[in-house]
Amino acid sequence: MRIKTFTTLFLVLFSLQSMAQDVPNGNFANWEERNLPAEMGGGSYASPSGYWDSFNILAPGCVTKTEGRTAGSTAALLESKTVDMSVAGMNGEIYTTSLLATCNFLGKMGGGAVEEGIPCSSVPARYLTFWYKYQPVTKDTAQVFIQFNEDLAVVQDVTRTVKFRQKISQAASDWTFGYIDLSVDEDGISPNNLNWNIKAYFIDITSSISGLSSSTEGRGASVPGSKLWITDLQFSNTPSSVQNILSDPASQTRYNPVGQRVNKNYKGVVIFKGKKILQK
Repeated sequence: MRIKTFTTLFLVLFSLQSMAQDVPNGNFANWEERNLPAEMGGGSYASPSGYWDSFNILAPGCVTKTEGRTAGSTAALLESKTVDMSVAGMNGEIYTTSLLATCNFLGKMGGGAVEEGIPCSSVPARYLTFWYKYQPVTKDTAQVFIQFNEDLAVVQDVTRTVKFRQKISQAASDWTFGYIDLSVDEDGISPNNLNWNIKAYFIDITSSISGLSSSTEGRGASVPGSKLWITDLQFSNTPSSVQNILSDPASQTRYNPVGQRVNKNYKGVVIFKGKKILQK
């Protein structure tokens, strides 16, 4: 009886631990109104609740709640708009983008140290997975970015980080599976071999890569209008859940070997209908 009770308790605790690894509000179901200070013109703006903030603070409507992959589910729609950064103290800085991140933009624009990210003590899993659709204009590029930080309040040029990203340049009219492998970062560093302790992770999603996006440069798209739908952000502990998507024999979607969606014009090895084929 004690063994059964212990086993049940272990399974409950393991289940709760797994749930804690999910990205909070990763399906963007919960939203709230946030008030702007008088020096920014007053009023309010909409944002996903919890750790998330959006550039609705500067360009109303660039991030909105929309329907997800199934009936009754939800997603966030990022639409690139012209963003004037003057109100944030960057006079003359005009960008064309949309941004959704686990960051307190209100506090950051105030110039103080703010919490940037979600507290954690390690990389939760091997993969960060998500579903997306993308409608770019003028050969635009979107990005899903995640970094793990030494500090919760990030200090530029002081805080140590490991960074991972997935760029999206191919249009995707249907919901498409995406993932980021968190085993080795973009500089070839394994999070398992750090000489510092992870305190938080930070996620940055953009419909048009710009200097406002993490670790990128430029002013964003040449014209507004690129749209990125995204939902179901979560950590996956096993590669099988990722490979099951890529190896689905009923899928009409083509992926390259690292899981990026490609079209019929892509040249090289692709995964199509559960098999690897060479497209010439």
